[in-house]
Amino acid sequence: MIAPLTYQDILPMNLTSRSNISSGISQVFAAAVVNRQFCDMLLQDPSIALQRGYLGETFSLSKEEQDLIVSIRANSLADLAKQVNRSLSNNYRFAKRQKANPGDTSAQAVW
Repeated sequence: MIAPLTYQDILPMNLTSRSNISSGISQVFAAAVVNRQFCDMLLQDPSIALQRGYLGETFSLSKEEQDLIVSIRANSLADLAKQVNRSLSNNYRFAKRQKANPGDTSAQAVW
């Protein structure tokens, strides 16, 4: 028997809360997913991988995003993604806290 359709209230979501993160990071991970050679280079020597780009295109990363990726040592693409996400989430929470309390210097942003 096929279950009847159920209707749920639609809750609004604020998808722009992290829109200040460039699409460059998404491009880096997309390239790593579809090309094993690029993925290996990204894990072994991220600085060179980012400089070379993928298929003749460079990545539009901010200096901070580039520094973040280069600073991480990961054994797999999943591990790299986890560490990047953790760092960006921590930095986002810090920025949000700073916006709410501009004089608060009790926490520092970490890349």
